[in-house]
Amino acid sequence: VAAGEAEAEAAPAAPEGDAAADAGAVALKIPPVAPATDEQRGAMEARDALLPVATHGLGLLQTLLDLETELPDGTSFSFLDAAAEDDYEDGCEPLLAAAVGAVLRACAEAMDAQTDAASEGWLGQQGRGWVLEKVEGGGGEGAKAPSNAAQSGNGDGGAAPLAPLGAGASEFTDLMADDVAPADAEKAAKEAAERAARSAAEAERSEKHAAALAAATSRAMKKSPPLPPPLGRGSGALVLAAMRAAEALSVDSSTQAATMEALASPLGRVLALPERVFNQWWCGGAAALFIHRDDDDVTTAAAAAAADTAGSAGGVAAATSRSYHADLGCRIPAHAREELAAKGTLRTAERALLLHHLLGNLHIHDARAAGDDEPRGRFLSLLVEAFGGSASDAALENVGASGDKYAVLKRAFANLEALHAHVRSFPEGTVADHDVAIVQTLVDEFKCHLPGGGGAEAAAKAAAASAAAAA
Repeated sequence: VAAGEAEAEAAPAAPEGDAAADAGAVALKIPPVAPATDEQRGAMEARDALLPVATHGLGLLQTLLDLETELPDGTSFSFLDAAAEDDYEDGCEPLLAAAVGAVLRACAEAMDAQTDAASEGWLGQQGRGWVLEKVEGGGGEGAKAPSNAAQSGNGDGGAAPLAPLGAGASEFTDLMADDVAPADAEKAAKEAAERAARSAAEAERSEKHAAALAAATSRAMKKSPPLPPPLGRGSGALVLAAMRAAEALSVDSSTQAATMEALASPLGRVLALPERVFNQWWCGGAAALFIHRDDDDVTTAAAAAAADTAGSAGGVAAATSRSYHADLGCRIPAHAREELAAKGTLRTAERALLLHHLLGNLHIHDARAAGDDEPRGRFLSLLVEAFGGSASDAALENVGASGDKYAVLKRAFANLEALHAHVRSFPEGTVADHDVAIVQTLVDEFKCHLPGGGGAEAAAKAAAASAAAAA
């Protein structure tokens, strides 16, 4: 927890009345958040002051990368095209190199920071705010041991409780009925009934105890201050600005290879998140809503920085600064923004759309690539290797023997499918048909790497579909 933003010590009340008796009247102990040191406070203040500047800077870079202007002679000027054709005399190529480095570094760092927070268990809960939970497959604080009620063999992974003695053996006692005295049989039945009654009473007490603890925890959470954002204020606006600029690089042939190399790992880490966590952060969940809650404050500060720059500069510099506004580069089409904004999901939708675009753009660039210097399929290969390697038909004999060694691969595929379905649910026209088709080819090629995915024949068919979409 970012120390200093939630300093008050929680003072939870002990369970009351019957609940207190059942719970043993033991108050829950919730550790207080340690006060921030002067050094930590200074770092947080510096971060909050610099973040609008960083967001503004990325917005300016995006404006530069998106720049395409009609000239008086009827031709058009594109900065990316000019940089690609630069003979090292115009100065565009060095400027592009600096812009590419800044954008890709900022995008990778911002995405990694959010993935780190998600991996640590930061989730959003409507009506409550940020919560810190144990994520599946992880340890850490806050992990709760399963209660007796959870060990019910209900398909949640818990072991079934032992049956009362006599209940599980009834078929054998029936076979031996002639050899058992009536008095002994009556005594055994009575003891079995007593054990069953004791088990039922114990289960009821355990349930009441758990309810009392839950009630006490709820009261404590209401009295304690809400947890601060896991990444500090303004991290949502920063990642949107960085991803917008990176998306511009991912569609240009001269910068796609560099974008792939820089972002394959951060994108892979995002897809490898546990499915529930991925949906929370990237498919319109509460974590995505909360991380963008203060975007307006940050973008307003960024716009103010732009106005200050324009006021103190002249000529082209002033014109460039005035051309950047908080959401000028929003990747949601204008006709769909009003509907999404009315629902409060404009930024969470753009967040998902940008991730969808980055994956699709880098994959389709890969489908166009050919030759020894840039072999086809490198982007998906980088992702698959990060997930533990392919499980194509050639490797299927190893799947069962080594346990679920492809769990991460299968989880990443499920997350990709979830993202694709989420983006397709946006208002009509939000995502272009060709973008849907491109990501579908990525899904189809990825599927070939799963156990039973069809092997080389299915992979060749999916690759041909990707090449056709690229063409």
